[in-house]
Amino acid sequence: RGHRPCQGLAAEPSHTQLADALADVGGDACRSVEAMVGLLRGLSGDRLCEAAVGLALGMMARSGGLARWDLHALVDALKVVAPSLSWPAVVVRLDNSGLCLQGEGDGERCVELVLGAFRRGCEAPFPTDAVLGEWVNTAGQLALVRACLAAEEGVRETVLLGAGRE
Repeated sequence: RGHRPCQGLAAEPSHTQLADALADVGGDACRSVEAMVGLLRGLSGDRLCEAAVGLALGMMARSGGLARWDLHALVDALKVVAPSLSWPAVVVRLDNSGLCLQGEGDGERCVELVLGAFRRGCEAPFPTDAVLGEWVNTAGQLALVRACLAAEEGVRETVLLGAGRE
């Protein structure tokens, strides 16, 4: 469904529900904050976790990125349904078997989505160590780092060098 297995930490079935639901509904799932809140509440109430959001962002990167998904609607709905969600932990939880960025442009779209979601979701500095630290899914990590290196200057500094918010 919404994820493809890769090397790395195994994704628990409950963590794939969000990615699977978004993949099934498509970009229309994010047509509004209200629509996203309804979808999120239908999945697991207020128990959405960082791993589930990380898997969803990876799936969204593989299926069109910001051109297909309204990231603001997703993040704003998550703030309503899962207000205690830790965005730094979402970045850490990108290291999972569902983060397969093998298609052309997948890495770039994932960086855009992750950085965009992180900036909208919280005020904290971006957790550079979560991207550059030791990963189990080294293929996913390498795709992210390559995409960051190829990205515009502000993205490189934020994600790879930890330069605060822009």
